[in-house]
Amino acid sequence: MDEYPSASLSEGGAGAIIRAIDPSDNRGAGAFLGNKCRKLAPGSKVKINVKK
Repeated sequence: MDEYPSASLSEGGAGAIIRAIDPSDNRGAGAFLGNKCRKLAPGSKVKINVKK
């Protein structure tokens, strides 16, 4: 992702750390997160583990 926390989460990206990444990586990460969260009810909590 190019931002953390993601703008789609309740934190809304306020105070996000933003850096440039490859556009294809950004699309892939966004699609992955969207697919994983699609079935969640509004207000559900998620935990994102960032790995190198």
